[in-house]
Amino acid sequence: MLGSLFGSSSLFDTEVERVTDEKNKREDWGLIMDLCDRVKATPNGSKECLKSMSKRLNHPDPHVVMQCITLLDACVNNCGKSFMLEVASRDFENEFRKILSKSQPKVQNRLWCVLRKWAEGDFKKESQFSLIPSLYNSLKQEGVDFSGGEDVRKKQALSNPNPNAVFSQEEEDDIAKAIQLSLVEGGGSSKSLSNNNNSGAKGSTSLYPSTTDENLNIGSKEALVVKTSSSKLKARALYDFEAVDDNELTFKAGEIVLILDNSDTNWWKGSNYRGEGLFPSNFVTTDLDDSVGEEKRR
Repeated sequence: MLGSLFGSSSLFDTEVERVTDEKNKREDWGLIMDLCDRVKATPNGSKECLKSMSKRLNHPDPHVVMQCITLLDACVNNCGKSFMLEVASRDFENEFRKILSKSQPKVQNRLWCVLRKWAEGDFKKESQFSLIPSLYNSLKQEGVDFSGGEDVRKKQALSNPNPNAVFSQEEEDDIAKAIQLSLVEGGGSSKSLSNNNNSGAKGSTSLYPSTTDENLNIGSKEALVVKTSSSKLKARALYDFEAVDDNELTFKAGEIVLILDNSDTNWWKGSNYRGEGLFPSNFVTTDLDDSVGEEKRR
């Protein structure tokens, strides 16, 4: 039983932790497929691996949980009937519900997506897998909307006809200062920002350089800026972070990020010259002192 085995060790703990490490920038599909192969080759491998994954699915860092959901789905697709039977068990159903009840919306949406895919796919083909379609239907009856799997933030971005608009001079000034600081302290060359008013909301101004190949020089860190709030809190990146989802923010170690929302312990929202989005809070420090940042990156 997953519940009774939750605190015990498993043969797959080290490998699962490596695949879902909080410092991973993206999924490593080589490691994921190697793990799937080992599960199939190990006696009782499906139960042992799912036990390891249940720990990571309960991890407080949503970045870890999101990676583990990807791993879980990969095992469902590649580890055969024995793994599917473990997933289609009463123990895992109970564990799945517990994880859903305490997860952030982004994690919940991802769990709903994989559950819907399972329920409408291979799990509906055999009666011994019936707990997964049953769980899916039960959650629908309880009011879960499976009609869309995208994060609410993505929907909001799509619904905004001009998400690049800046609505006040204060916001414009704050963005310009933050980008200038990021370019200088991140090692890039600073260039002037142009004020083009070709499109946008009424009364708004634009900080965008031309996006033609001649003018948009990514190597010199000249890029687009997205709408931000007037928050002045800044942080320095301790490590490189590359966005996996559309609503995440890419940055390099040493760069400055303007913090827009730090209300969540594990994931903050910020902006830089690449755009705005979410990132792991433990990848940055609000202490902008050079020596501190360098020491932590070593």
